[in-house]
Amino acid sequence: ELAAKNMEKGKDGLFKQIHGESGVELFVERLYDMIVSDSRIQKFFIGKNISQIREGLKLYFTELLGGPKIYKGRDLVDIHMALNLTDYHFDCFLNDTERALAGLGIPDDTIDEVVVSFEPVRSSLLNRTRGLGASAALRNGQALVERLGGEMNVEAIVETMYSGCLDDPRVRYFFEQAREKMARTKRLMVAVMVGAFGGASTYDERNMRPKHYNMNVTDYHFDAVLENFSIACEAMEAPPDAIRDAVSVLGLVRADVTAGCTVRLEVARKRTEAVGTDGLFECLGGDHGLARFVDQLYDFLVRDDRIKHYFRGSKLATIKQAQGRYLAQMFGSQVAYSGRSLDRIHSVMTITDYEYDSFLECA
Repeated sequence: ELAAKNMEKGKDGLFKQIHGESGVELFVERLYDMIVSDSRIQKFFIGKNISQIREGLKLYFTELLGGPKIYKGRDLVDIHMALNLTDYHFDCFLNDTERALAGLGIPDDTIDEVVVSFEPVRSSLLNRTRGLGASAALRNGQALVERLGGEMNVEAIVETMYSGCLDDPRVRYFFEQAREKMARTKRLMVAVMVGAFGGASTYDERNMRPKHYNMNVTDYHFDAVLENFSIACEAMEAPPDAIRDAVSVLGLVRADVTAGCTVRLEVARKRTEAVGTDGLFECLGGDHGLARFVDQLYDFLVRDDRIKHYFRGSKLATIKQAQGRYLAQMFGSQVAYSGRSLDRIHSVMTITDYEYDSFLECA
């Protein structure tokens, strides 16, 4: 995501960072050597004209990465139409790309930008140029929304899925809302799905990213929601092939839904790499600032109906003090924590993702 923001300024700088045409040529040579020895994807290159593929890749990558527009080859959709590539295969290719560039001494930030440049190619290689949400999901002349039983059935699927998410501790935190807000969220989800599945489009997809940006949704949460969606479809007796296609369609919004959390984690990682936890400790105000933070945190914890039962009893002051020392040490203080391990402390408490997410919200 950070690389994508950098790419908004153009690719001229990227082409220079990988050392121009000579750098692309070295990259293609090393990448191809990795691909033909990668058991996950080497089968797609067996029996092919190696020199022709290498030359084609060099010209295409030169143009894709910001160099001269010199590629005159066939359309990517036509080239890959009969290969039946999947996201797994493309991810393996991206993994080889990262390794090849790292082997050439290319900096991590530049590698990220190369991967961002390659990502839009995924839809062409997987024959998704028009989007699986409509024509590509047709079977026997039926759009995906019809194969799932029509709009009313999609409404029932959303209702069942939402109930499942409320019972699922992995994602309950995101779905537990006031009644009116839950009803509004369900209506939006129905609108998104109906449009994505080939029905009437009433939801502006440009709202997807800003809507979820501050929600800290991870891939773990996203996969849990897809799992509940699949279960709901099965409960409504939707055909298995329609369920698979629907999950693929919904997977296309993963990047938009998880973008906010991805950016914040990456920013935090880079900041920690640059200045260590000492910088974080100072930003929090040192020991005095951490003490105030813990005081305010516990004010929230003891009043939060979702988790306050974990913060009661005569030992609360002792727990608070121990947790304060643990957090201080974790954030870079000279204060040393000498208590029991977290695993041992929490082994009998059956804490779920829901409770932990609630704790994070208080923090």
